[in-house]
Amino acid sequence: MTSQRYKSYQHYKMDSKNRVSIKAQWRPETGKPFYLLVTTAHDMPVVKVLDEETYSEKVSKVENDDKLDQATKDEILGQLAMYCAEVTVNDQGKMAIPQIFCEAAGIQPESEVTLAGRGSFFYIWTRENFQKFADLENANRPKDIYGIF
Repeated sequence: MTSQRYKSYQHYKMDSKNRVSIKAQWRPETGKPFYLLVTTAHDMPVVKVLDEETYSEKVSKVENDDKLDQATKDEILGQLAMYCAEVTVNDQGKMAIPQIFCEAAGIQPESEVTLAGRGSFFYIWTRENFQKFADLENANRPKDIYGIF
């Protein structure tokens, strides 16, 4: 799998039960979970969505870090487990976001959100915060030495 699995962005509407449609090409295999975390990017709250492989890579990175003692590893992994939610995509291609995560990220039922691919994971933003985030990223883009943009 490429490290750039999650590409592009799309605006969606949350339904009244805090469910959002997930692009077909982003959906995991049937029965496999996504892992949600509330984090910040450019000091704005956002829901970060990791697939099972990426989540496992994060756990392995901590477990195999020779610079950390076991107590620190246990603390980091304990926090990851506590602040993470495991969710699945239903048969209609929708993923329910726990209410506490929606509140922390400022997402309201029946509001517009933006799913934004970041290569190995994707974000779920309020539409307003996504626009602020995109504006900040465009203003602070590094010199384009590869001719990408």
